[in-house]
Amino acid sequence: MKGLTFFFTPFFSLLLCLLCLTFKTETEAALRNGDGVYIVYMGSASSAANAYRAQILINTMFKRRGSDIVHTYKHGFTGFAARLTAEEAKEIAKKPGVVSVFPDPNYQLHTTHSWDFLKYQTAVKIDSGPPSSASSDGSYDSIIGVLDTGIWPESESFNDKDMGPIPSRWKGTCMEAKDFNSSNCNRKIIGARFYKNPDDDSEYFTTRDVIGHGSHVSSTAAGSAVENASYYGVASGTAKGGSPNARIAMYKVCNPGGCTGSSILAAFDDAIADGVDVLSLSLGAPSYARIELHTDPIAIGAFHAVEQGIVVVCSAGNDGPDGGTVVNTAPWIMTVAANTIDRDLESDVVLGGNKVIKGEGIHFGNVSKSPVYPLIHGKSAKDADASEGTARACESGSLDQEKVKGKIVICENVDGSYYASNARDEVKSKGGIGCIFVDDKTRAVASYYGSFPTTVVDSKEAAEIFSYLNSTKDPVATILPTVTVEKFTPAPSTAYFSSRGPSSLTRSILKPDITAPGVAILAAWTGKDSSISLEGKPPSQFNVISGTSMAAPHATAVASLIKSQHPTWGPSAIRSAIMTTGNENKTVNRTVTNVGGDGVAVYTVSVETPPGFNIQVTPEKLQFTKDGEKLTYQVIVSAAAASLKKDVFGALTWSNANGNITQELEAFLKLRAMTRCFTVTFLLFTFLLLSVIQNCESEASKSGDYIIYMGAASSDSSTGNDHVELMSSMLKRSGKTPRHRYKHGFSGFAAYLSEDEASLMAKQPGVVSVFPDQMIPLHTTRSWDFLVQESYQREAYFTEMNNQPELDVAVGDTIIGFIDSGIWPESQSFDDRHMSPVPEKWKGTCMRGKKTNPGSFRCNKKIIGARYYNSSFLLDPDYETPRDYMGHGTHVASIAAGRIISDASYYGMAGGTMRGGSPTSRIAMYRACSILGCRGSSILAAFDDAIADGVDVISISMGLWPDNLLEDPISIGSFHAVERGITVVCAAGNFGPASQSVVNAAPWMITVAASTIDRGFESNVLLGGGNKSRLIQGVGINVANIDTTQANQIIHGRSAKKIDANEEAARNCAPDTMNRTIVEGKIVVCDNDVGQQVIQWKSEEVKRLGGTGMIIVDDKSMDLSYIDPSFLVTIVKPVDGLRIMSYINSTREPIATIMPTRSRTGHDLAPSIPSFSSRGPYLPEAFSRDLLLLQPDIAAPGVNILASWLIGDLNAAPQGKPPPLVNIESGTSMSCPHVSGIAARLKSENPYWTPAAIRSAIMTTAVQTTNTGSHITTETGDKATPYDFGAGQVTVFGPSSPGLVYETDQTDYLRFLCYYGFTSYQIRRMSNRIPQGFACPEQSDKEDISNINYPSISISNFNGEESRSVIRTLTNVASRLIGDEDTVYTVSIDAPKGLQVSVTPRRLHFRRIGDKLSYQVMFSSSTYTLQEDAFGSITWSNGMYRVRSPFAVTSKADDSDQ
Repeated sequence: MKGLTFFFTPFFSLLLCLLCLTFKTETEAALRNGDGVYIVYMGSASSAANAYRAQILINTMFKRRGSDIVHTYKHGFTGFAARLTAEEAKEIAKKPGVVSVFPDPNYQLHTTHSWDFLKYQTAVKIDSGPPSSASSDGSYDSIIGVLDTGIWPESESFNDKDMGPIPSRWKGTCMEAKDFNSSNCNRKIIGARFYKNPDDDSEYFTTRDVIGHGSHVSSTAAGSAVENASYYGVASGTAKGGSPNARIAMYKVCNPGGCTGSSILAAFDDAIADGVDVLSLSLGAPSYARIELHTDPIAIGAFHAVEQGIVVVCSAGNDGPDGGTVVNTAPWIMTVAANTIDRDLESDVVLGGNKVIKGEGIHFGNVSKSPVYPLIHGKSAKDADASEGTARACESGSLDQEKVKGKIVICENVDGSYYASNARDEVKSKGGIGCIFVDDKTRAVASYYGSFPTTVVDSKEAAEIFSYLNSTKDPVATILPTVTVEKFTPAPSTAYFSSRGPSSLTRSILKPDITAPGVAILAAWTGKDSSISLEGKPPSQFNVISGTSMAAPHATAVASLIKSQHPTWGPSAIRSAIMTTGNENKTVNRTVTNVGGDGVAVYTVSVETPPGFNIQVTPEKLQFTKDGEKLTYQVIVSAAAASLKKDVFGALTWSNANGNITQELEAFLKLRAMTRCFTVTFLLFTFLLLSVIQNCESEASKSGDYIIYMGAASSDSSTGNDHVELMSSMLKRSGKTPRHRYKHGFSGFAAYLSEDEASLMAKQPGVVSVFPDQMIPLHTTRSWDFLVQESYQREAYFTEMNNQPELDVAVGDTIIGFIDSGIWPESQSFDDRHMSPVPEKWKGTCMRGKKTNPGSFRCNKKIIGARYYNSSFLLDPDYETPRDYMGHGTHVASIAAGRIISDASYYGMAGGTMRGGSPTSRIAMYRACSILGCRGSSILAAFDDAIADGVDVISISMGLWPDNLLEDPISIGSFHAVERGITVVCAAGNFGPASQSVVNAAPWMITVAASTIDRGFESNVLLGGGNKSRLIQGVGINVANIDTTQANQIIHGRSAKKIDANEEAARNCAPDTMNRTIVEGKIVVCDNDVGQQVIQWKSEEVKRLGGTGMIIVDDKSMDLSYIDPSFLVTIVKPVDGLRIMSYINSTREPIATIMPTRSRTGHDLAPSIPSFSSRGPYLPEAFSRDLLLLQPDIAAPGVNILASWLIGDLNAAPQGKPPPLVNIESGTSMSCPHVSGIAARLKSENPYWTPAAIRSAIMTTAVQTTNTGSHITTETGDKATPYDFGAGQVTVFGPSSPGLVYETDQTDYLRFLCYYGFTSYQIRRMSNRIPQGFACPEQSDKEDISNINYPSISISNFNGEESRSVIRTLTNVASRLIGDEDTVYTVSIDAPKGLQVSVTPRRLHFRRIGDKLSYQVMFSSSTYTLQEDAFGSITWSNGMYRVRSPFAVTSKADDSDQ
């Protein structure tokens, strides 16, 4: 039998055939012939006009044909169902108030240990009883409405013992029939309705269940506990519903003829009026029907039910495992898929020699337990007229009776379209003793085969049977009776029959929403169903069946429990507690509410990242201080690949000591477009945990905080008046106070607006741009010694610099402003001893905060200023302080400007002198970041204040990909800061190694990538013991107490694989893939094919399973800060991993020891570029992704950097250790302050240098070689290019004497904006420092951007047919002390093969300081096109100074445009 949806009794198979045929024939007939029942849907019932129109239609059309009216809808919505011709239907569809008219569809059903299993899975206590706060009047009782086949009221599952009175809010009824009296309702079944369809037999005009499905569903959701329940001894135990205190209201909409849409709508209408809390529907259209929302009775009814506060839960369908088969996918419906539970109903096969083969099935055959029955393959028993394929499948009529009689027959599901029940019938009819059916799909689902011995085995198990069959002269076997196996693993797993997504409506909403137990579920049944009875036995009161029909009531029960404990929660909050959906582009914000009852709680996030992706969650910890508190976090997704070949999945989990919440992430198709769906799926019973995800609509489509950018600040007081005038012009919103006002460095404000108000704002005179206020993530010290050492080695001619005492050179006060997470002022790095008074130019302030003890935060002569900014998400006074509660801002500030601290170390490692790059600089902290992230409006406010306060350098270690520079707070703020002479240094981002992942790439910023330093953290591995031991080099940071004399067994993760786990996943030590018994007490070797952040999760998994340590095999992971230092973890290179595996495989009892960490300097090859560092080129949306500016600009140390931390931070302390005073962190967040410190030093030495001159000095003096003289490489060992490190690795002393600089002036930046596509009006609004006579070039082209006077050169769309030229201008800034103001520079060119580069002139003669000379660079090619991007450099030298400019040439635009 082919194409039949899987059900689990012969009766259900027959029923499903009828339903499918009915749906197809009736619906298609109605569409084809026109006559039939139609549904007329007229919208909301709250509209009096709709009700009036409906009544007029009924009165005029059916005055004399009242019998044609099937149903009227008037409670939850308006409309009716009636018999109509096609012409009448078309005519009604044109009437006023009619939303849709469509044929009445016929739906199909989607067919207890399960609740015990869920309790075990939840790992928290589940209390099915009333909450302690519930009153005795039953007010906690929730009412579940079930739309199904009716109910068998006499079942023990529906007894009302010990139940309180019926809730007073119940307005429903108990309809009587010939076999169903009002007395059949009770305090459990409080309501019962049935719906007459004209074509139904009158015997079905009753709420009594004659099918069994409705009784089974109802008892699964809300059945009372029944002890010693079983199906003839199988699956025995206590049968109970998930919400046993809930009341049941049955709405019988299904009969053997099907479930008509008109009856379903009538049931929704009544249920809304009756007062149910949750509606459960285990039925739906077949997946092939593809019903639209406006013609789907379930979607329509559910919409109005949810509108009235009722949660609607529906089954996903049983048409899996094919994709796109899920049904009931309207976003207001909770769509439930099916999974297995940890109970297996096994019927094993015993072969001759007593070899046992695991099988699955429910049968009660009376056969010998010894293997005495001849065994034969269906192919060998083929009837003469049958084909070999049908005989292998044991299809009807395919077997020879003489060959089968008295034997057990092996049958196969040849092409996936045959069923064990059909094979059983054929074998039984031909006199066989039993049937073994081979099928990988149905192996996990126990089906009922009656008294004939039948079992299902998978292909792996079948291989053993065939091997025995083919190698034995007289093979024999038997099939054992069914036994119930508890604690079966793995569980849960998705059932093969469960319908799969994506939704046919839209891929933007991930469906199904959640899974629940739906396989082999024991629950109540009708009391007189002989079709499931054993011969000579009375009918069973319970049955074991499977389907998403069984999964839906499990989710329904959870919703009911939540409603009973939180009566005021609406459907969105209840649904959010189980699952939440929302859309995102590159960035997603989510808000969680603490509902746990414990008040203070700290949640930590972990992320399961799919290969090729980078997922950053900000913050990584959520600190709740009270119940009801809402906190927001942000997820940023980037990918290394330009496109996906298939959908990929990941997850992020927030957890604390009491429980966890799981979210699923799905990324679709085109990654550069970043159009993906982000779905949060919560486990069942998460209402008992401590968070609820809410407010999940896309931020851009709703009201929220917006930034209104109005360009340059006015020189008079008109700016503030403009704000007020603009605000007061908003419709019905006059007088509202802006959240932030910007008036110092630029003009604008931030305010809470609706989307319409924001659109209106954007059209107002003087407004440059309006955009949503985004949450921007942070890009989270031997380093300075390494840079100094590198400078000494390569720049020995700076002898006067070498004589200075280390870095502590006070040549003038500079002020570095940090926009970050705050600062910990008590840290020793910020001590102000021996510092001079605060500079007079400082105009800022020191905000104390509003905490209980605001005096605890004090500024000094080091930290001279501190401000904080609250966003709309941070109104708690505890966060109204500049104090750092994350550590990031403290770490960053100490890297750039921390005082010298002797003997600093991290628990004895990385010991030495810790210092900032500019230790005499002053610090001004602008806390725009919190544990939630960094709000864009707060960042702009910080820029505005910093400009007015008088800072010299702004350091900002955060960023996003902006689609438009005028919608990027960092681009806007830094533009105005640079315009005022302030150097802005930004992190390039941690989204590498993906190409084009660099952020903060506007040409007025300095964009910093990350590099490594020459300090290594060795944690070697000792293989074996005694004289034969071997030492393997490894790296890691661990502070665990290690007994170096104690060795542990060592295994590979693959060797610990669970039976059902994927081998590749186990090899990578993925969660839930390894066996605890095997792992416990051992060191586990794990591969790493995903990414370095995943190392932490691997170590947590090995630690959770009782392992003593972990060895990661990986040649890319340089960042050790992710690893838990309290657990033994070390990383070895693949070549060493092979040596370890060779030892394991060649040794009977392999042992190993992970040695304590020791830090070594001058040992590692450095610098190199780590994988996380974002890569260029910069390809903004405005230019169709053509290459523009070569970014990043420079690389600086950003891997395993030691710097100051919060004092007393227990979260940063390894297990059993006191909180550290310093911490080791990695990221471009750490690289950025290295360059900020150098920029501050340059400003102090050269107070009149512009930000462009400072950037040029840093870039043109960079180096491209390591401490051994080889070229800098990436994490893969490949030669680094300017896309990886810009101009190269920053040096400390080189920038102080660059010789020449590229002055990128205001005109260059304005022309950049012209080329970028901004209008002259926008540009004039942005800057009030436009040179006289400036205008955008009339024939400007985006390729002209190559001609702005930048220290690097980039050429895009180079095709070789014509040459391309650029012009650069150099300014002489040589030192008069050396006497080199009159000097001649000559050029040298480093060009790749195939690219011809010429420079005119080749000599530049500067006669005095300040002279400016220009040169032209011509690019041409001897080939038609370049095969790949070409890199090189142009260097000017006078014998003392070398001024190097990198270039990049590409022949094509991004692949997305091809």
